[in-house]
Amino acid sequence: MAISSKEIQKIQKFLKTNFDEDITDKNLIISIQKLLSEYKDIYEDITEFKEVSRDEYKIIVSDDSEYIITTEKNAEQYAYDIARSTVKDMGLESFSEDYVWHVVYNFCDKDDLERIVRESIESDIENEYNDDDMIEDLLDELEERISSFDRSEYEDEEGNIKEDLSIDDILKDYRDELIEDRLNDQNFIDYLIDIYGEGKSLLKFIENNVNINWDDVIEDMIKTDGLGHFLSSYDGELHYLEGKYVGWRES
Repeated sequence: MAISSKEIQKIQKFLKTNFDEDITDKNLIISIQKLLSEYKDIYEDITEFKEVSRDEYKIIVSDDSEYIITTEKNAEQYAYDIARSTVKDMGLESFSEDYVWHVVYNFCDKDDLERIVRESIESDIENEYNDDDMIEDLLDELEERISSFDRSEYEDEEGNIKEDLSIDDILKDYRDELIEDRLNDQNFIDYLIDIYGEGKSLLKFIENNVNINWDDVIEDMIKTDGLGHFLSSYDGELHYLEGKYVGWRES
């Protein structure tokens, strides 16, 4: 919106007369007018105007509507600080159901997940093959999964399992390869979902045992929701005004 020099001077005079604020930055004056007009407010109804910190101004209209104008750089910093504080206080519980799984699938440390799943698979193998009566089943799985596995090493000429052969004898040779192959069966998170279910117990387990790259999460939050979502408690909108200034409505 175009504002005439005469209108700029009128706003400057109003702020000087009513709030003893000598505003010489024309971009700021234009930004005030632009932001108020977004909500059909007018500068003549301003009841409070003050610079609360460097390049940050609070405006209250009719003792009711509160606005903030600051630089884009400041706004970005405020939004990041708010997002960071939110995840620090609430962790995964701060997110919607859809977004929390986006975080879990994309920002969990892959090495931590692999370590946890590897340990779980190793435990599964020990529990599944804990008796020599399971030798046949173990040989079947190894034959199916591992191309280099030679079943004949564990059978006699008639194809029967060799006498005195134990589960431990076979696992000693192939435990690591079996674990590696099972690791590729599904995504690490999907594997944990099979164990814990897709609910709060899994999220709590992940939060307590897996490093989450919160800096990247915060970047993604800002990118997904926009700066205004974190700054404006009124409507979540950030308005790009004049020059370096942006603004939003607080209430």
